[in-house]
Amino acid sequence: GQVDDALVVPAMAVQMDGPDYYVLTPNPDPQGEPLETPVTIGLSDGIDTQIVSGLEEGDEILIPMEGMPEEGFIARDERGAA
Repeated sequence: GQVDDALVVPAMAVQMDGPDYYVLTPNPDPQGEPLETPVTIGLSDGIDTQIVSGLEEGDEILIPMEGMPEEGFIARDERGAA
């Protein structure tokens, strides 16, 4: 089933590190590397992935794109509100 009030992010934003999952978030230091923020995921359809814990609504995440600089993305909730 669905997880109520779960945040949804693009599946490509969620990275795997062994059994753990994380998303990249902007470093407060502009010169710093993006931060790996651990998350617990829920359902994924391969396009969008639910984030059960680890992110708050409105948190900015970075989406790694092949051959592209990281692109910022704002986490949104399932109701589509940013």
